[in-house]
Amino acid sequence: MRIIERFSRRWVFFALVAIQVLIPVGMVAAHEHAISSGTKILVKAQPIDPEDFFRGQYVDLSYEFSTVSIMDSVNAGQAVYVVLSKHDNGVWSSVFASTHRPSRDLPSRNLIVIRGKATYDAPDGGRVSVIYGVETLYVEEGQGLRLERATSAGRLYVRLSIASDGKASIAGTVLRDAK
Repeated sequence: MRIIERFSRRWVFFALVAIQVLIPVGMVAAHEHAISSGTKILVKAQPIDPEDFFRGQYVDLSYEFSTVSIMDSVNAGQAVYVVLSKHDNGVWSSVFASTHRPSRDLPSRNLIVIRGKATYDAPDGGRVSVIYGVETLYVEEGQGLRLERATSAGRLYVRLSIASDGKASIAGTVLRDAK
């Protein structure tokens, strides 16, 4: 009886191993057969909106203050504080940038500090590219191309929320008529 049990266990073990090997090999063989024996055709590819596999469609953004003149030297990855000023049309733009945070008591309600990081080294008075963490706008499916076109036409404005420490977050978008 024991000899039969051992034989049966071995047979079951080898059968399970064979199944685990034969199923993937069969799937690959079926796929290769379909490629080699199928009718070949050529189709034109259509452009698509940018898409992040995990988050969906997005639009890459940059701002007037994405590249700034820096008052003092800066190293890549170092914090950069940019003072923004509000214009009569409600749009904010850069006044100056420094590696030192300006006083929290700015002289006007029309001034605010946004904090970013330098992307490369720059000397005193040099220009540096700064990232703020608001350079990618994730949008609903089908909206990416429309917003990219609006950006190219100069119609897309982004509403940012600036925390007390200067960290920015995207709070929304506004499309304005081209002027």
